[in-house]
Amino acid sequence: MQTATVEAGRQPAGATRKRNPKSLGSARKPAVATARVQLHLGEQTSKRLAVHAALAGRNSSRVADDILSKWLARYGQGKEIFPPLDLGDQQDPTDDDGE
Repeated sequence: MQTATVEAGRQPAGATRKRNPKSLGSARKPAVATARVQLHLGEQTSKRLAVHAALAGRNSSRVADDILSKWLARYGQGKEIFPPLDLGDQQDPTDDDGE
């Protein structure tokens, strides 16, 4: 019986090639449908959002979505049109101290 060996970086003739497999959990799908919206933020706000997202290890779009949805659920006009958002015991998204 012959055994297939890998010599000098070559694969055996019948071996399947694997493309770069993604690790599990690397591509998370959002729980809700998303819509593409362009916001014109001030330069300072844009920088602060990018820094906060980077330090939190999250995508800046998701951070902005969390902040906006929580703020709108709490202070926005037309709250009665949308189902209530469960804010839980989370901090105020406009609070910079984290306290």
